[in-house]
Amino acid sequence: MKKAGTTKKAAWEGDGKETNRMTDLEMLRQIYDETMDNVFAVSGNWKLTVPKKGMEKEFQKYQERAHMLERIITEEKNKMK
Repeated sequence: MKKAGTTKKAAWEGDGKETNRMTDLEMLRQIYDETMDNVFAVSGNWKLTVPKKGMEKEFQKYQERAHMLERIITEEKNKMK
C-alpha cells in the first residue's frame, strides 16, 4: 500500500543537474545500440560497409542516424568534463 504524499520521480524527472545528463547519455547510447542493430540487419557484410541488395535506402538512413548519434554522444560526454 502506498503512503499518501510519497511519489517516486521517474528517471527523466529531476533537478536538471549532472544526474540527468548521465541519464540522457545512457538513453542516447541505447538508441545508438538499437540503430547499430538496424545497420547490422540491413548490411551485406561484417564490416557494415555494404548494404544488402534492395536495402540501400534503409542502410543509408541507419548509417546516417548512427553517425549523428555518435556526434551527439561525444558532445554530451564533453559537456560532462
